[in-house]
Amino acid sequence: MKRFISLLSSRKCLGFIVLVAYYVAVVLPHNEVGSAINASFASFSRGTYNAIVAVGFAIISLLAVYYAYKQIPTVVSNRTAIVYLSVMALLVFLCFTLLMVINIEAIHFIQYAILAIFLYALLGNYQDVLVWAVLLGALDEAYQYLILENSSFYYDFNDVVLDTVGAAIGLLVLRFTNNRLARNAKRLWYKRPVFYVPITLGLVLLILYFTGHFSTNYISEPPAYFTLFQRSPPAGFWFYPMGPYARFHILTPIPALIIIGSIVLIYSRLEKL
Repeated sequence: MKRFISLLSSRKCLGFIVLVAYYVAVVLPHNEVGSAINASFASFSRGTYNAIVAVGFAIISLLAVYYAYKQIPTVVSNRTAIVYLSVMALLVFLCFTLLMVINIEAIHFIQYAILAIFLYALLGNYQDVLVWAVLLGALDEAYQYLILENSSFYYDFNDVVLDTVGAAIGLLVLRFTNNRLARNAKRLWYKRPVFYVPITLGLVLLILYFTGHFSTNYISEPPAYFTLFQRSPPAGFWFYPMGPYARFHILTPIPALIIIGSIVLIYSRLEKL
């Protein structure tokens, strides 16, 4: 992996092309991939389907942890590794139990872990990688919500959290396998694009809000093109979708942003260990 990252890092144009091609391949065929996966498991009940996916993800995770464990003594202290891995295990557990409709959504972890590795080859900075991964995840969900045929009545912050956790997993893999790029002195935080892009996005949303094209809830009159919630969110903690039994919690913007910001702050410090 180290050679591959170094290659993409030394040839920025190639690295950018690989990153864009990968992101497009992840985002555009979302419905087609989802339909193909559902068709493959059509003969199973939702419970069996979830169990199969959970076991498969657990096996992959254990193999990854075992591989990382062999590398840890040469990279960071065992105590530090245990803390970061424990926090990640808790995050993944909470994602499975609270945020997923079906367990196949764990594919977000794999997709954005790989995306984080490609981003790191270009940026060489953990914090920048996480922020860009969040922005790309948010764009991914906006594409699904606004453009694809989608029965959802809300913008899915749950999936953006899954994407952020996936990017953090990618950085754990990089850090514990000692894949680090040599970098010159870093630019000051206010001279980096990762500082200006979120601010610009916030200003755009503010302009859209005051022009009536963006709204945070269904009360907007007339209805905005981009409304985070097209109808009232569920009154209780759990939401029960139509179809086979399932329940999950729908994150609203403020809790989602707090969770995402916390993950970015915690896992961007991996680089300084």
